[in-house]
Amino acid sequence: MNMHEYLDTVTGQIRCRQARPIVEEEMKQHIEDQAEAYRQEGMEEQKALEAAVREMGDPVEAGTLLDRVHRPKTEWSVLCLIGIMSIAGLILQYLFAFRCGREASVNYFLRQSGYILIGFVCMLAVYRMDYTLLAKWAAAFWAGLLMTAVLIYGAEGGGPLSYGQARLALYAVTMLYIPVYAGILFHYRGGGYRQIFYCIAMMLPFLWVARFSGAALLQTFFISVMLLCAAVARGWYHVRRGTVLTGILGGLVVLPFISLYGIAYFELETGLLAEYQMVRLRTMLGMNSILSDHWGYNDWLRTLLRGCKLMGRTELSGGSAMQNISIQNDYVITGLFAYYGLAAGLLLLLLIAFFLVRIFRVAWKQQNQFGHMTGLSCALLFAFQSVIYIASNLWGGFIGQMSMPFLSYGFACTVVNFILAGIFLSVYRGSTITDERRIRKNDGWKIKFVREE
Repeated sequence: MNMHEYLDTVTGQIRCRQARPIVEEEMKQHIEDQAEAYRQEGMEEQKALEAAVREMGDPVEAGTLLDRVHRPKTEWSVLCLIGIMSIAGLILQYLFAFRCGREASVNYFLRQSGYILIGFVCMLAVYRMDYTLLAKWAAAFWAGLLMTAVLIYGAEGGGPLSYGQARLALYAVTMLYIPVYAGILFHYRGGGYRQIFYCIAMMLPFLWVARFSGAALLQTFFISVMLLCAAVARGWYHVRRGTVLTGILGGLVVLPFISLYGIAYFELETGLLAEYQMVRLRTMLGMNSILSDHWGYNDWLRTLLRGCKLMGRTELSGGSAMQNISIQNDYVITGLFAYYGLAAGLLLLLLIAFFLVRIFRVAWKQQNQFGHMTGLSCALLFAFQSVIYIASNLWGGFIGQMSMPFLSYGFACTVVNFILAGIFLSVYRGSTITDERRIRKNDGWKIKFVREE
């Protein structure tokens, strides 16, 4: 049996098509190395190659063993946690509809059930895809998302979407941009200072379209900067890492942050921004409570938490305030504490914390670099949404679009969070069947699914 026949037999035992080229290349290299060793011992070239093939053992047995190693894997713990959180979210939507005294709001539960079903289907579809497409087609995905964001922004409040729907749609688009940005960083891997500049420049348009949503702006900015710093720290670019990291943290984080506070303090006197824009900016920075005071929410929240029972509903003279806020959308955590007590609220927070710890642990253990960066981008998105949402529910003060992954109500954010979960699970699925050396090779525009025979 010659080498090509041997390799064909071995790869024929491997069910995952995506893993076959990896196995074939590894075994071919091993055979050629062993044949070279035999030639140095004095064997003829053909006999040396035949001896190297024989030494590899039975091809069927070898292929069967390799099939057990190089096959897609499912991260069942993360998948189960997503299912548990989704079910918990649906239960809360159903219960809150009646607790708020609006029985007709049971439609929240019915609509959210449909949104979760759509999101679950999207998650499965993305999970079956090859996540390395995010690097192969990084520029195309980036351009498509930017075009979508610009169209939504241009039609904001004046098209088929209402003002609030358009802002939520922009928020969802900026979430999808984050894993695409990880692909852009990988696409420019191996470059120098010019490529670093390109990566920063490709971040700016999404910051521009996200500027009307405080949560989207903060999320897009900080996660993009964190991913860029992680890529530089891992040596993806031929630059002086210490100098570049100092420049990124100084130029992209410290100065804009100081500038925002300076604008918030002095802008009303200069008159460059409208007053309602300053109210929004100061509220986002925790420097203004006009909108919060308008609802009386902050004072009510502090009173609620001080008087919260271990189990059962908290009795408050201002308890009707719960009917004046979007409990199904923005204040699921607050509603749980108010209506079902401290124990129920803490149990949900522990579930969220366990979910975040688990996804960061899975992402951190990824061996290939692009898988690690893609998983990290999704984990950071889940964490950033959760931290902002929980902080707003327990301390108040943040006004803007918010989403608690798999728990709060809403179509766009629900579906996008399931898509992000699909990307994350696809990274884990491909951990043993992905060869980073092949990521940059453009195989055309045909979407490839990871299939098993």
